[in-house]
Amino acid sequence: MKKNPVYQYIHFHSSEYVYVFYRIDNELYVKILKDNNEFSNKKISDNVMEFAVEIDEFGIFHLVCLAMNGELVYWKNQELKWYHRILTKYDSSFYQFKGLKIFLCHQKIHILLAVANELNPEQWILKHHYWNNTVWHNKKVCEMNCGKYDNPFQGDIDTNDHIHIVYKSRQNEKNQIFYSKFNMAHNMWSTPQKINISTQENNHPFIFCDHENRLHLVWSCLENGSYKILYRHHQNSSAIKSVWSEVTNLTSEDSNCTHPLLLQRNDELKILWRQNNDYYIGSLNSKESTINAPILLSTDPDRKLFLISVIGSKYKLYQSVKLTLGYGFARDKDIYILGLDDIQNDSAFLSDRHLYHEPSSSENPNLDEERSIRNGSGDNFPSKATSRISPRMLLSTGSQKDKSQVLVQNEIQTFSDLSIKTIFESNSIKDTRQDLMIKISEIEERLENIYSQLTFLTEKIEEIEPILFSLNQQGFQLKEDMTTMRSEKMGLFRWFK
Repeated sequence: MKKNPVYQYIHFHSSEYVYVFYRIDNELYVKILKDNNEFSNKKISDNVMEFAVEIDEFGIFHLVCLAMNGELVYWKNQELKWYHRILTKYDSSFYQFKGLKIFLCHQKIHILLAVANELNPEQWILKHHYWNNTVWHNKKVCEMNCGKYDNPFQGDIDTNDHIHIVYKSRQNEKNQIFYSKFNMAHNMWSTPQKINISTQENNHPFIFCDHENRLHLVWSCLENGSYKILYRHHQNSSAIKSVWSEVTNLTSEDSNCTHPLLLQRNDELKILWRQNNDYYIGSLNSKESTINAPILLSTDPDRKLFLISVIGSKYKLYQSVKLTLGYGFARDKDIYILGLDDIQNDSAFLSDRHLYHEPSSSENPNLDEERSIRNGSGDNFPSKATSRISPRMLLSTGSQKDKSQVLVQNEIQTFSDLSIKTIFESNSIKDTRQDLMIKISEIEERLENIYSQLTFLTEKIEEIEPILFSLNQQGFQLKEDMTTMRSEKMGLFRWFK
């Protein structure tokens, strides 16, 4: 029985195809969906331990995976075909691996991987494999002393192609948070800088670069028996010599908040965190270092969450989204992501309403109050009196069509029948072409498999042919011997007679 995928990458293509990369039982697949229907499901590779995917400015997928035998393999998708090469090979019986990531910048490929050996499983080394358009390089970035089961580091890349990482490492028996930057112009990593001020236990660091190239760093810090979320930001501008902001506490006392993640939806920066067994999300105000209107997300306890990343900037109805790491779950061939989708427990309610339908005040008497909470009024953090969002309330305001979209639709409706027909035929031709390309790719793959099988059979026949010829010769010789023996037998019989 196959297990559920633990990590997925999802990409919404402009052609309305959705690509989902996932791993089950060490087998790596890419599934293509359209209109929530499975169009294709292709296995890329077997025996995969970890993988990461990214897409370049030309729409080409780049994938890196770590095989069970320790091979670090780079894959590239061109014209719906996958090509690969082995970059290096680790001793999988001696090393452990975590945090495989890939970053693309102007045809340069950067791969990060944390490695630890069995003799010292808490001492991790961050390796940097990268392609500079000429040759593959291999560098050691830093050493991280952290737990065997911890995620050692997180990373992001800015618009200037600089890579930023944060990681935790033990000092004086406590986990501390460190930051380092890879400068693309100088082709080197900066000296790790300690970020936290508190000498207490620090965990779950996460770094995020927003649409305006600013850096945001969050992590959890243990004080007085409870975790709180701390925050710092950096302008990250070559024109401004800025430093990291002061450390700010984003959460209230005794809230016990862990695993903070950052995501951006259009121009809105969101922070998601785990509080005991619940998940909260709120808008992060970087200027005031506060969380505006946090909301307790309503999730289905029967559905297991998995880690997920969005490839590119498009997600469903959103045209500008950045989610390097988040939580999602699958339902009815669709994927739901906390903080981007409307998470509901009431399956009966979902069955008779469209996912992006916004209920009216008559359908939900508390909607006006809930809208005021979403728009920023109320406390900056949910207190003990905070209740779950009503199952009939949809959290994703970005899923509504704004006025500009409505105006565009009204303009389209005023087009002549000929214009509408032309647009429809153009889109149909584009979709049909994409359908044909995928189908042709599948047919080519099947033909290649058949050709491989025929080649194998031909080789076996060539191996068997000399044996068959030898057996045939032996058969002729045996037949002649049998004839001779029969003649001799008849002669001997006549002699006795």
